[in-house]
Amino acid sequence: MKIIVNLNAIKRPLTGIGYYTKNILQELIDTGHDVVGIRHARLLRGKEISKFLGDIDKSKVDNTGSIKKYFVETLRNVPGTYFLKHMILSFILNKRLKVLSKSGYIYFEPSFVPIKYPGKTITTIHDLSFVSHPDFHPEERVRYLKKMLVRTLQVSDHILVDSNFIKDELCSLYPSYAAKVSTLYLGADKSFSHLKLDSDVEYLKSVQLLENQYVLCVGTLEPRKNLARLIDGYSNLSNELRDRYPLVLVGSVGWKNNELDTKLKKLRAKGQVIVSGYVSDTQLKCLYRSAAVFVYPSLYEGFGLPVIEAMSSGTPVITSDLGATKEVAGNCAELVDPFSVDDISSGLKNLLSSEVVREKYKKNGLKRIEDFSWKKCSNDLINIIESI
Repeated sequence: MKIIVNLNAIKRPLTGIGYYTKNILQELIDTGHDVVGIRHARLLRGKEISKFLGDIDKSKVDNTGSIKKYFVETLRNVPGTYFLKHMILSFILNKRLKVLSKSGYIYFEPSFVPIKYPGKTITTIHDLSFVSHPDFHPEERVRYLKKMLVRTLQVSDHILVDSNFIKDELCSLYPSYAAKVSTLYLGADKSFSHLKLDSDVEYLKSVQLLENQYVLCVGTLEPRKNLARLIDGYSNLSNELRDRYPLVLVGSVGWKNNELDTKLKKLRAKGQVIVSGYVSDTQLKCLYRSAAVFVYPSLYEGFGLPVIEAMSSGTPVITSDLGATKEVAGNCAELVDPFSVDDISSGLKNLLSSEVVREKYKKNGLKRIEDFSWKKCSNDLINIIESI
C-alpha cells in the first residue's frame, strides 16, 4: 500500500495526536507499506523517516521558559496564524503531491485538517471539543478549526474518529457525512507493561517517590483535563492519605491555568502534590507501572489514551463516567462524575483505602487492554483505505 502521512504532529513534547501519528507510522513501516512522510515542507522516505523517528526518541524537552517557547505561544494567538501556515504548506508541496497522487498514493492526515491533495484523502478528527467546549482552547485555534471543519468533511474521502462517542457527536452535527465516518480505536504501546524494572527504584528515588505510594495523573495542563476539580477532590482526602499518597501531575503546561496554579500552591508546599512537567518515555512508563492509582477525570476526550496506557501498566484507573473515557474504560475502572468534587474524592478514597479494590481494577484493566493495540489500529486503517 502506498501511503502519505503528515508527520508534523510528531514533535516534543508529544501529545496524544503525536503518539497516535508516531505509532501508526511505525506499524505501517514495520508491515512493509510504502510510506512517504510530510515533515514541514519536505517529503521523507525510508531511512529519512527512521532517522526522524530516532531523533524524536532521543530529543529532550525544555520544561523551563525560553524565548522560543514564548514566541511560539504568542504566535498561536495571532489571528490567521494557523490558516496562513496551512496555506503556505499546501502551496509549497502542491507539485510534489500531484506527482504522488498520479502514482496511486493515499493521503492519511492524522490531525484534523488535510493539506490540499488531488488524490484520495483520509482524515482523523480526534474530537469536537472546539465546537462543544470552545472555552477549553485558545481562541485562535477554535476559530481555525471551526472554519476548516466543513472543508475537511468535504474534501476527505473518509473520516476517522477515535471513539463511537465522537462518531455520534460528529454525525449528529453533520448527518450528511455520516456514511463516510468510521471509528478507529487507538492502542497502547507494547512497552507499557506491569512488569517492574530494576531501574524503577533508582528513578523513583531520584524524584522522591516510593513504589505504589502515589497517585498519578498524566495529560497536558489545560482546562478540559479538569485538574482544578481533581485538586479539590484530592484536598478533601484526609491529611494522612495525602501524606501517604502524593498526587503527581505529569504533562506539559497548556493554557488557562491561573486557577489551577492558585490551588496547587499550598499542596505543593506540603509535598502532597508534585508537578513534574514533561518527562521522557522511559520515565513516564516507570511512573505508570509504579503508581498506586491512576486518575483521569477529564471533562471531554476523543479517546483518552492515558486510560489504556495505565491499564497496560497494571495500574488501577479512576476516570470519568461520560463520553469516550467511559466507552474505553468499560466496567474496568472506577467511574466518577467529573463535575462532582465529592465523587472524585470518593473514588480516590475508595481505591486508596482498599488493596482488594485496587487489585480488582488492575486485573480487569489488563484484560480490557487486549481490545486495543496499535497493530490492530493500523490493520483497521489499511482495511478502511482498501474499502474506499
